[in-house]
Amino acid sequence: MSSNGKKWDVNQILTFIGVIIALLAVVVTITTPELRNFFGLKDGNPPAPVLPAPTPQPESKAIPPKIETPPEKTAEVPKPKPPVIHQAVQEPADPQEYTIGENKSEFAKEAKARLSVSFHDDTGEITAKITISPAGKDSIVLPTVGIGSQEFASSTGVFLVHVLNVDWDSRTVTVQVSRKL
Repeated sequence: MSSNGKKWDVNQILTFIGVIIALLAVVVTITTPELRNFFGLKDGNPPAPVLPAPTPQPESKAIPPKIETPPEKTAEVPKPKPPVIHQAVQEPADPQEYTIGENKSEFAKEAKARLSVSFHDDTGEITAKITISPAGKDSIVLPTVGIGSQEFASSTGVFLVHVLNVDWDSRTVTVQVSRKL
């Protein structure tokens, strides 16, 4: 008994509750298969796999290769190589302007691309389309309602076509072609 006359002291009660909780935890651990696996208490642990012993391989006898001597060659005098000509790094050329008439085309030399313009009268409103045809690449169609730019790639680099002016009366378009930096 405790000193104050009670049968159980608070510390004794807490200790008893702790022991009961610990016992319940052990029972749950033993009975729950997942926890048994976690703590390595699985039933019927399979034995570690036993690998068969390596079987000795019969020694193969090496047959020495037959050495053949190649026929003698006469020494050849190497041909002189042509001198290497280094090309200077080209600075981007100044932007080039082209005025393209209806159903006509212009060739932009630096871009190696053909530019053409076609005008259409759809539903009473005239529209223009610029076709950019880089050498060896797919054509790009730029619908033009006013001023704008279009980027395109050609075999010589990446370029910009900038629409400077659209003259609806004479059906011409002025564009500027420049290398993209």
